[in-house]
Amino acid sequence: MTDPNGQSASAPTPAAAAPHKPVPATPPTDSPRGVAPPDAVCRFCGYDIAGLALAAQCPECGRSIMNSLRGYLFEYADPQYLRTLRLGARILFFSIIFFSLFETLTGFYAAFYGAVLGISHSGLWGNFFSTLHGHMINAQSSGFILTQIMTQNLGAYVLLIGWALLSQRDPGATSNDPDQAARRFLRYTLIANALITTFWLIVQLSPGFRASLATFTSTTSQSGPNMSPMSVFTSSFFITNGLRGISELIVNIVKFFAALNFMRTLARRIPDESLANLAGAMRWIVPISYVVLSCVSGIIVTVVYAVLLDRFQSAIGKAIGRAEAAATTSPGS
Repeated sequence: MTDPNGQSASAPTPAAAAPHKPVPATPPTDSPRGVAPPDAVCRFCGYDIAGLALAAQCPECGRSIMNSLRGYLFEYADPQYLRTLRLGARILFFSIIFFSLFETLTGFYAAFYGAVLGISHSGLWGNFFSTLHGHMINAQSSGFILTQIMTQNLGAYVLLIGWALLSQRDPGATSNDPDQAARRFLRYTLIANALITTFWLIVQLSPGFRASLATFTSTTSQSGPNMSPMSVFTSSFFITNGLRGISELIVNIVKFFAALNFMRTLARRIPDESLANLAGAMRWIVPISYVVLSCVSGIIVTVVYAVLLDRFQSAIGKAIGRAEAAATTSPGS
């Protein structure tokens, strides 16, 4: 093919299809009379800027209207909103590590207590294990199990705070933004998680639960290996904890997939496709690890989750720098 001047010209090739909706580098200019479209809101404060001139500034915060129309990438978001997301990611990162270590230590303690209980009742190795068992019974009766339960509840609330901050609504978000549906669903699971945790916390603080706990620890420590399994399964303490565990397991499974799905969409606002792929892969890595590697699945989940959250807070920190630079260079900022 040749152009009118006789020079050869290659045929235009269609652009490769983007995996996600592209974000324009410049604001749209096809609005009537060069004004913001009807559904436009300020990306920094959420003010309705529909119909305002593209060259003007937001009447509420003074930021450039053109900057609010560039797209939904973090580069054009309010830096303070991004700091909230980073704080949420940091809370989740440190709390997951701390409470995972706590659960590991209490698990080892429970296994050790069971071993001491069995050996002391068998009469092996003299009086040493019987004496040690007596000290551990005193620890149990002084509220060790209750302290463990309260720490678990504290961990649940700290994680809820972290997820609430990480899923904070962008003040300039619109209903068309890709991450809004995933954010709302995650929020619904957080509400359900908070209600269930609070309900069982009230139950566990009741005098009846404490009485059943005292009866359970006293009976198990005295009966030892001769205790009937049916008497354990039918105790009010075991039934209450079982119902709590089942209800929290169900809501946490739903929250787990909702959180990873949301983080996947959030990563594309950074943008970081490798981070989005990691969040997507974790939806299957965790279930498979529980099935195939059940003995070390908790460690695998903690490590992978920690890596994901650490990368998230680091990437959001870099996005804050770009957003601050964009806000500084935008007219009227």
